[in-house]
Amino acid sequence: IKNDAFAGVDLESDVTGAPTTNSFIVCNRFENMDFNTEGWGQGIALNNNNYAQISGNRMLNVAIGMQLESFYTTNPGDEKGQTISSNYISSSVAGIWLNSFSSSGSTFIVSENTSVFMQTNGTPLWFPAEWNAFWITATEGAANLVTTNNTVIGTTASVGYNTVGYNIYGTSTTGTVWVGGGSISNANYGVWVNNWDGYQGPAGASTRATITGVTISGSSLAGVYVQDDLRASTSGTVVQATVTGDTVISNCAVGVLVQGRYAGASVLNNSASITGNTIGV
Repeated sequence: IKNDAFAGVDLESDVTGAPTTNSFIVCNRFENMDFNTEGWGQGIALNNNNYAQISGNRMLNVAIGMQLESFYTTNPGDEKGQTISSNYISSSVAGIWLNSFSSSGSTFIVSENTSVFMQTNGTPLWFPAEWNAFWITATEGAANLVTTNNTVIGTTASVGYNTVGYNIYGTSTTGTVWVGGGSISNANYGVWVNNWDGYQGPAGASTRATITGVTISGSSLAGVYVQDDLRASTSGTVVQATVTGDTVISNCAVGVLVQGRYAGASVLNNSASITGNTIGV
């Protein structure tokens, strides 16, 4: 599927939000869907409780590899419909965007994917100019999102805007937002937990994430950045990350950076694995 302005595959449930299930998007090639004035430039879009298995796909020169949005009712079908695995994505805006999940929605497992930075082909980037390999926003109630053993490959070149491995924003869930295993290399920020950048506005709710057993290297700004942005700090929302499980952070400007009045991090059970950075924590 190639040369499409909006999306290669777009699956959406009807306006009632009744869940749809047992769809499979497997072993396809998506190409040349960079962002433009006609649409999003997405490889795959799943919206409004439309559950599907997405695996073994290859996406080249796309703006957003895939976007999953508005999941608030339980998947009535096979749990394979909550699986995003073994996809290769070369994108200019975002690899995988997970947006607006609430407690009644079923847990998605995002595993064994490779997200690679690709410079834009000349068309404008989305607001602001930024690349997020994995973008997790607006997770509420008791929703869970699990990402495991994914690979992020950024760039050592100076491209004039931020490159981010995992951008995590507005995850006020009492469940778990989990970044486990895998590796992140050569992104300006390996994991950025924040209350502003994800939507370019105040989160209005807390943001929390657990980073465990991840290998992060070559981050020119910070391996893990926990930020209560000044523009959002008046809301008093907590931004918190737990870095644990022998997470390896090396060759970064700062290993773990915590900034802002309501920002905090628990850095524990990392046995001599945060080493070789200009500043450790």
